[in-house]
Amino acid sequence: MKIYISHSTKYDYLNELYLPIKKTDFNKAYQFIFPHEKSKEKLFNSKKLFYEGCDLVLAEISYPSISIGIELGWANMLGIKIICLYKKGIKPSKSLIKLFLQCLFHIKTLKN
Repeated sequence: MKIYISHSTKYDYLNELYLPIKKTDFNKAYQFIFPHEKSKEKLFNSKKLFYEGCDLVLAEISYPSISIGIELGWANMLGIKIICLYKKGIKPSKSLIKLFLQCLFHIKTLKN
C-alpha cells in the first residue's frame, strides 16, 4: 500500500510527523511517501503520484495550507482514500471539516 503524507510546511513536520511515523511498524509494512523529506523548497509532484497510483492520502491538517486542499481535491477526484489528522485542541479548517467529516481524527501525539 502506497501512502502519501500531505501536510503544511509551516511547522517542524520532520520531527513532529515524519519521525514518529518512521518509528512505527506501519512504516515497515507500507510504503510511505514523505514529500518534503529532503527539502521543503523542492516541489513534489503529488498529482503525478496520484495518477500513477496511490492508495491513501494521510493529511495532517492542524496547520492551514492551500497545497493540502489542492492535494485532497485531486485525491478525492481520483477516488483515493483520505484520512485527515489534526492535533487535539486545534480547530481545522471549516471547509475541510465539511468535506471530510467522516475521515477526521484528532491525535494527542504521534510519538506513542
